[in-house]
Amino acid sequence: MQAPATEAFYAALADGTYQPTLHCQGPWDPGACHGGPPSALALHEILRHDGGGGLVVGQLNIDLLGPVPLETIAFSTRTLREGRRIQLVETTGAAGGRPVINLRAWKLLAAGDGITDVGITATIPGPAAGRPSSAISAFPYGAAIDWSFLEGDFGQTGPSTAWATPRIPLVEGEEIAPIEAAVLVADSANGISSVLPIDNYLFIPPAVSTTIIRYPKETTVAISARTQISSDGIGITRATLLDASGPFAYLQQPLYVAAR
Repeated sequence: MQAPATEAFYAALADGTYQPTLHCQGPWDPGACHGGPPSALALHEILRHDGGGGLVVGQLNIDLLGPVPLETIAFSTRTLREGRRIQLVETTGAAGGRPVINLRAWKLLAAGDGITDVGITATIPGPAAGRPSSAISAFPYGAAIDWSFLEGDFGQTGPSTAWATPRIPLVEGEEIAPIEAAVLVADSANGISSVLPIDNYLFIPPAVSTTIIRYPKETTVAISARTQISSDGIGITRATLLDASGPFAYLQQPLYVAAR
């Protein structure tokens, strides 16, 4: 792939069509994207497909239909369920002649008059309390994010908590929204909380399900992740996403696990 000379994850080519840059490249395959950039780009398309009426995204179900190549990706977006209070919107991205990612989003009416936060109290130390990671910065996607680890590290086994801030925009010439930044980094939950050595095992999530309880206020977000794996060769990563005010979303990733 000939990557555009741009300091962003994607360059927009036409309506719904984007060219990835090398910043999308993940650790598993030099010809494939990390799951974060195409997931955030799919959300970007959902947010562009705005039906109005004060609806916000409350649930994201992302399916990675195979490796997402470092090739042009084109999205097709449609509303599956119309509604003034609740909508279901779907977008599918195709690259290299096949669908590679599907995102279904439940959009909910934000009608919080007279409602106060309930159960959203936990906070964690800020990014200044953490440390950078040379391991996660060793591949292009990881290097395009500012990481500050409070617990664990990429390539280290065990639970992990890290702050992450994108260094570059998602789409060239556009400001990244905080909720897009959250999805951009959230797919790293399984990688930063691995319980098996990454040099010897694969633990790949084919899907991510994220429930949002409020929109984050900034593009610096924290991932607090834990992974469990069974002898059956499958597993799960659970994570909490936080900003300076506390938790704003919860996610789960099913894991395919195999020896390399």
